[in-house]
Amino acid sequence: MSDILPFERFFSFEESNFLKEAFVRAVETFEEAGYRYLRVPVFDRFVALEKILSSEARKSIVFKDLSKGELVALRPDFTSFVIRALGTMKVVDFPTKVYYFGTVFRTVQGSWEDVQAGVEIIGEKDTKADAEVIVVLWRYLKNLGFENVSVSIGHVKVVEKIVKSFPEEERDKVKEAFREKNLSVLKGIFKGSYFLEIPFVSDTQKVYEILKDLGFVEEVEEIREVADILSKEGVPFSLDIFEVRDLPYYTGIVFDFFLPGIGSPVAGGGRYDAMAEAVGLSQPAVGGTVYLSRLLK
Repeated sequence: MSDILPFERFFSFEESNFLKEAFVRAVETFEEAGYRYLRVPVFDRFVALEKILSSEARKSIVFKDLSKGELVALRPDFTSFVIRALGTMKVVDFPTKVYYFGTVFRTVQGSWEDVQAGVEIIGEKDTKADAEVIVVLWRYLKNLGFENVSVSIGHVKVVEKIVKSFPEEERDKVKEAFREKNLSVLKGIFKGSYFLEIPFVSDTQKVYEILKDLGFVEEVEEIREVADILSKEGVPFSLDIFEVRDLPYYTGIVFDFFLPGIGSPVAGGGRYDAMAEAVGLSQPAVGGTVYLSRLLK
């Protein structure tokens, strides 16, 4: 088996059966919640992806269309392709709710293929849509047989506003410290600001108070609205106010799902109003994806 390339991924019968069941459960769970299946292309013009994903588009697997001389990329994510697909449709009644299932391809460490399933709500600005996406994905993971699923929620504008308050030459350092959640570096940057108390505060009301005192009134209200719905639905959650997203299109609430024994998130997403604007759709949007490849045993 020495001829297997380092980025190739072969699936066993057991893994294949899990992915088959994951598709069945996706259809059941998402359609019961009112989502419609949308099949999107496997590839698109690289210039179109670059417009949406910015520097992240460089992780795409790209080839050249010799007939036209332009670069074409395999699908690196589903969300941008869903938005592009809806933008090509002549008649779409918004808000609309869609789900998808399939493989994305990116030049990241390990396999270049990742099997995913997810949902998107396009055309709904209310934070009830953000909460709905989280609840539906939580139910999906539960229906796949996973217990002790927890969610962390945050808001990208908190870190964005803080980073922008620094001189431009210091912003990358500050953002990287937030991304790594490096408290020792952040303490040196903020020099005793009580903003750094947040990771050690378990009382969500206290976190809200700290953020409001620092001027994040709108962000707190959005987080609170989502958190209240999650509480009513029985979804266990925590606050991650230091959350950073590398993708440039996120504009509001963001979230990640975790399972015991798995170090990285098994699902994630958030509000991405800026992506739809980038392709001229002019619709607010929120969505989330389950990274099924990380759930393979």
